[in-house]
Amino acid sequence: MDSTTIKKYFNLGDEVEIASPNTITSGKIVDFSDYVLVVEDSLGNPIIIAIENISSCKKKSEIISDSGTSENGILQETDEIPRIINKIISTFDDIYERCSIPNETNIPTNAIVTGMSSEGVEVLTDDGERVTCVKSSFVGYSRENAAIGKRVFCSPSKDNISYVSLTEMSYGEMHERFIRALNTKPKPRTPILSSVLFLLTKEYLQENARCEWKEFKNLKNLFCGDKITKDLKNVYRYGYK
Repeated sequence: MDSTTIKKYFNLGDEVEIASPNTITSGKIVDFSDYVLVVEDSLGNPIIIAIENISSCKKKSEIISDSGTSENGILQETDEIPRIINKIISTFDDIYERCSIPNETNIPTNAIVTGMSSEGVEVLTDDGERVTCVKSSFVGYSRENAAIGKRVFCSPSKDNISYVSLTEMSYGEMHERFIRALNTKPKPRTPILSSVLFLLTKEYLQENARCEWKEFKNLKNLFCGDKITKDLKNVYRYGYK
């Protein structure tokens, strides 16, 4: 299978099952180029697959379960989604207010971009560690923001791969990007939401808005299950304090 076929028949957000040598991978397409396809598995972890190694790729809607029914019914939105999104935004605004988060102030950064690769954005942290930031969870990713010399925030992770990263921006812009991710179809953009939430919970004590954070967590779980929670646990598991 080649990149032309991928681009013609598949879109970002498609739930797919990919066959490559000795393995079957299932997940949601979150990024692709002429050389690699990136899918997000059930835990929200990006998986990078070389297109030249893909022998077949099928949409989940084309896969029939043992009961003879299509699996894509699981992905259908309900009328509750808009209501939950509005409530999430309202609670998110309350957290900004209770924690006195300054919209005009830039978020902290801890690394500088040194280049690009097929795996993602290459950075050098202020501690001298070389890390690859996965594009699918890179908040604010663009060629301009990933240019050499740009400052970013990234979390350390296993094997020098960061699944939580943000280009340098103000807290106000980060707020806007979070809202944009909530309203992106297909929902949810869990890697983007995870990166924003990770930075906020690292920089601002949840005790300052305990009730709001509790309500926000419940709403988030209604919106996208516990994927974000698992994403955050994976990052903390690798030792970020």
